[in-house]
Amino acid sequence: MSTETVLNEALRAMVDSGGPGGRLVVEAPPLWLIFHREGARIRTEPISSHYLPKGRKFGLEAVQGVRAEGFTQVSPFKTLQRVDGVEEIEAIAARAARVLHLLGLEGALQLHQHQGPSEDTENPALLDAIRGLAKSRAPELRRAMYREMLSARLLLRLDDQGAPLVVETLQGWPVYAAFTDLLSLRLKEPRVGNYRVWRGRELFPALMDLKVGSLLINPGGRLGGELYRNEVETLARSTRAFGGPR
Repeated sequence: MSTETVLNEALRAMVDSGGPGGRLVVEAPPLWLIFHREGARIRTEPISSHYLPKGRKFGLEAVQGVRAEGFTQVSPFKTLQRVDGVEEIEAIAARAARVLHLLGLEGALQLHQHQGPSEDTENPALLDAIRGLAKSRAPELRRAMYREMLSARLLLRLDDQGAPLVVETLQGWPVYAAFTDLLSLRLKEPRVGNYRVWRGRELFPALMDLKVGSLLINPGGRLGGELYRNEVETLARSTRAFGGPR
């Protein structure tokens, strides 16, 4: 079966599933390409050199070829993207197959269908608090940020066992990453993968149980930071002092 046919059938399955926000992740390591269902539109997002190891970066000819297929840079993402209507599945599949071959496709495709998010998050109050703290380190602004952290709804990626994903270590302790919204998660990992939405009051005690070293907030994004173990512990104690999650 040709690459175009495989993509065509998978796209139809994604659209027929009925979900307005589903994703189809197509992988042929180290390459990947993602189709995002956005209501009546499909956004196609192939991998960029940013996500490849040093010896596997794309040449100018490959990038120009992708641009010639109508893909453009979409700020703040590091990938080229294109949006088409859901009624154009055949053309979308054909174009995506050409792009994959331009980028050096080898081997069989691995397809992963994901339903749209069951819960969405935005956290505007938390983002405002982070902006305020970035401008001034005043103690009252830090306390305001902590308050918003406790009531925020944060996205954490999960590993294959369904536990929070360890993204690095700090002095031997696990480091986790939390995202304020799906867009921020996509900036770090376009494929997204499995994730869970945690209320801050539930998250910080759970992180202490996991022996956390630090918690990154929106890593790879434009607005975020890092909470070190002592700060996570302070937030966990605050939650427990008031009777646990609410």
